[in-house]
Amino acid sequence: PTTLPNRLRDSFSGYKSNCLLNRIGEDQPSQAGHDLRPALEEEAMPPYYIAIEGPIGAGKTTLAQRLAEDLKAKLILEAVEENPFLGEFYKDRRRHALKTQILFLINRYQQQKELVQHDLFSPVVVCDYLFSKDRIFASLNLTKDEYFIYEKIYSLLDVQLPKPDLVVFLQASI
Repeated sequence: PTTLPNRLRDSFSGYKSNCLLNRIGEDQPSQAGHDLRPALEEEAMPPYYIAIEGPIGAGKTTLAQRLAEDLKAKLILEAVEENPFLGEFYKDRRRHALKTQILFLINRYQQQKELVQHDLFSPVVVCDYLFSKDRIFASLNLTKDEYFIYEKIYSLLDVQLPKPDLVVFLQASI
């Protein structure tokens, strides 16, 4: 029988991106280069919530889909298109930043909140984003006062959400 760690290692075989693996709670990520199997062989406990992160266009969604298929996992994809304010934001960032960012935060929270209820048929979850990434975009787009408000809301939501067991960070040259 194929165990979860073995299937996870096999899923990364030949993936063409430079990746960093970081088990939550560790100080330093494992540098794994083009093949993540060596880093995963050291995993003592299989991850049940895997988050993929990295810059736009690095292949987060592609890898998440591949992992979910290989691991027969539940797949959670970032729903960017579900934000009706995004078009306005691109036309006038300053004016539309807060409402755009708050809606992203709420949408991501609702997706992540579903993870609290474990799925008996698909115990592994693969997500193509980290909830905490939302803070980075907020800090870049919001004024100081807006960010203060955002942080209050973020802090209330974040404590209610599960944290990933394993984060895979994809690096890509710009």
